[in-house]
Amino acid sequence: VEDSISGECVVVVVVPPDAGVDAEPDTVVPTVISTSPPDLAPEVGTAITITATFSEPLDPASATGAVAVSAGEAVPGTVSVDGAIVSFVPAAPLTPNVQHSVTINTSVTDLAGNALANNHTWTFTTRAGGWTPPTTIESDTTKGAGELAAGANTAGDAVAAWVMRDCSGTTCNGQPDIWVSVYNGTWSAPTVLVTADIAVSGLDVAVDGSGNAFLVWNENIGSVGSVRWSRYTAGGTWTAPALLESDDTGNTSRPRVTVDPAGNAMAVWEQKFGGITAPSDLMWSRFAAGGTTWTTPAPVEAATDGQGKIELAAAPDGSVVAIWEPASAVRAAKFVPGTGWGASVQLKASSLGQGVVQAASDSTFVVIYRTGSEVWTARLTSTWSTATAIDSSADATASGVEFALSSDNTGLALWSQGAAGAQDLWHGRFEAASGFDTATRIEQLAGASTAPSVAFGPAGTAMAVWVQTAASIGSIQSNTYSETTAWSTPQLVETSDTGNASPPTVFYDPADNKFVTVWAQNVTGYHSVYTSSFE
Repeated sequence: VEDSISGECVVVVVVPPDAGVDAEPDTVVPTVISTSPPDLAPEVGTAITITATFSEPLDPASATGAVAVSAGEAVPGTVSVDGAIVSFVPAAPLTPNVQHSVTINTSVTDLAGNALANNHTWTFTTRAGGWTPPTTIESDTTKGAGELAAGANTAGDAVAAWVMRDCSGTTCNGQPDIWVSVYNGTWSAPTVLVTADIAVSGLDVAVDGSGNAFLVWNENIGSVGSVRWSRYTAGGTWTAPALLESDDTGNTSRPRVTVDPAGNAMAVWEQKFGGITAPSDLMWSRFAAGGTTWTTPAPVEAATDGQGKIELAAAPDGSVVAIWEPASAVRAAKFVPGTGWGASVQLKASSLGQGVVQAASDSTFVVIYRTGSEVWTARLTSTWSTATAIDSSADATASGVEFALSSDNTGLALWSQGAAGAQDLWHGRFEAASGFDTATRIEQLAGASTAPSVAFGPAGTAMAVWVQTAASIGSIQSNTYSETTAWSTPQLVETSDTGNASPPTVFYDPADNKFVTVWAQNVTGYHSVYTSSFE
């Protein structure tokens, strides 16, 4: 070819692409150039997509198992690749107020097969979260709700049951019905379970590992009290209410029920035989998983002067521990499947103000109880430990004891303590190896903090809710807990100033990664059942 400028001839050689001339190989490794959220970011939202932007496009197949997100335990989610961007979408909102760690490992490669040189890790902390506006589970303007009982399992299946009375204006004193609602991500429309024109009271509910539930209550006809029950089958319906015991010679009171993860239920109650003034027996009956009825009622403890304030819990191995107060003492007994109830032991020679029992994942038990101004604990492994005081302040009466255990058997005890009308909420943290640490106050709000409920979430987080009464108005307050920051600042769950709230119950829903609370409150002149979730 002749060069048009110089007039010289130039030889041009055209080489086809497949002529055997090799291109320069790609040996450059990919690098992470940015992340979202960025490293050490605070106050990150809980409903986010986590991304990392690389220096070049990636092989999508190499990233499938290369991303790990943790908040003390693995966070499930889905990984995808779009060019140079790797995305992780959590399966549920992230846990509030917790540090999260993200690692992309060296299995990630670019399109030429070059791998990330080193694992890339960064952290961020989620915001504290907040409560959704309260909504009503029921809002019947002709009836008033009360005596709410609620229970949940670790999978987030829950049941609420309450008493509804006919109202005339703002006065609700008609014969009560029992209503129920089931939670499985949302609360079901409430249904009436009992409509008999008789007095009902003392509702208690327990939920097994599959979402089946047991409800027990007391019915009084004249001077004769009986224990009745109904069972809910997960995804199905409630059985027709039936007698759990059929003795008509004396009164029953305070039935309690618990159920182990496999579905074996235990009911315990106080019953007088031979007339209302007769001494009380502590009675029990068991419902075996897969069965249809209860065993014949039998005594846990021989008749004595009073068998009240019963609490119980069931362990994974099917054993049950009950505590109660006979004759101004705190006693406990253990049930073992195939063996029955063992002899009771005295935990404390003082009147039982209130108590709670929790079963650990290793089928040991922790008991928390109040006597006078003191909060005490005892633990049952192979034998009972010596009772020890969690808080023994003699200058301020304790009340409202509550206790929860996490999956790793860490525990949180809560109680109210202080002069009447000015109680604060206190807590003690439990470790199986060392017991309880020093009691500390978790809030100092104006008024009285009473009726706490507490539940564990993931990665050592927990939520406490309680009634805060000031200027004759009872509201629902809350506080979040984490292993790294302990307790945060209290938050109102609801802000209504028109009526009192009743004791709330809180539980954790792992499917949606949120805490849920339920309570009854007088907002419009009569009590309705409300719920809110912390997201």
